[in-house]
Amino acid sequence: MELYRSPYEAYPFLCDSAEVLRCDFELLTDEMASRTGLLRAQTEKIVQKSFGCADSGV
Repeated sequence: MELYRSPYEAYPFLCDSAEVLRCDFELLTDEMASRTGLLRAQTEKIVQKSFGCADSGV
């Protein structure tokens, strides 16, 4: 029985074989982007608390 696969899948590369590194690269870049966004948000909070600014100017 073959499963239906939508042409609009968010991560179609997850079905690739283990030898294909595209999956690893895509997941790594997604994680790096998420961590970068979190770091920026946390840094802005620290700046605002430290200097009492409403806007950090970033």
